[in-house]
Amino acid sequence: MKKLLLILLTISLVSCSSDDNNQEQGPSRYPKTVDIRFQVTPAIANESIATITIGDEQIIDELQEVDLPFNFTSLQKTVNLGTGLTLKFTDDTAVSTMPTDPWQDYDAVLKIFVDNEEVVNETIEVTQQEPSVSVTYTFI
Repeated sequence: MKKLLLILLTISLVSCSSDDNNQEQGPSRYPKTVDIRFQVTPAIANESIATITIGDEQIIDELQEVDLPFNFTSLQKTVNLGTGLTLKFTDDTAVSTMPTDPWQDYDAVLKIFVDNEEVVNETIEVTQQEPSVSVTYTFI
């Protein structure tokens, strides 16, 4: 019984020290260069604006109905620990909808990919009161 406890204690200590080493290595992985891709798939294709923010850099794309679903091609960027990625989708027709063309709420799927791995996938409702929706990813 004592041998079993000693073995379990030894395994536990080795496991904990292994975890400590992994935490120390996390920040040392930065800066690093990654491929980043953004995708928006709205249920209704209205004129829209996609705003992409990578750290302090902002990219804005005005989208026509024919541009949807929106798939921003891969960007190679060097990022640091804590760098944020934000994808914001705004339905541009929410303010200008005519009474003869009533507004209809709908869902939009927003995705962020890093090195071809999907890191964010959220379905968010777009309403006339909240025509802008966004998702964020932070490098940790």
